[in-house]
Amino acid sequence: MAIDPVCHMTFTPSPSTLQSTHLGVKTYFCSLKCKKAFDANPESFSTGAHTTMTSSLQSGEGTNRDPI
Repeated sequence: MAIDPVCHMTFTPSPSTLQSTHLGVKTYFCSLKCKKAFDANPESFSTGAHTTMTSSLQSGEGTNRDPI
C-alpha cells in the first residue's frame, strides 16, 4: 500500500503508477496533479507521516487517518 503525500489517498501502486524520488525515498502518486504539487515543493510534503510502503501500513496501523 502507498499513501499519496499530497491528497493522502491510500492505494496499491502498480508498475505504471506515477512516482518521484526525493532524498532517496521513492514516493507514489494517485494523479499527475498530486505529483506536480509534490515535485514543485517536496519539502512541504516530506513530514514522514505519509511515506510509501510504511511498516505501519503493512501492519495495519495508521490506516484510519482523516484527510487534511
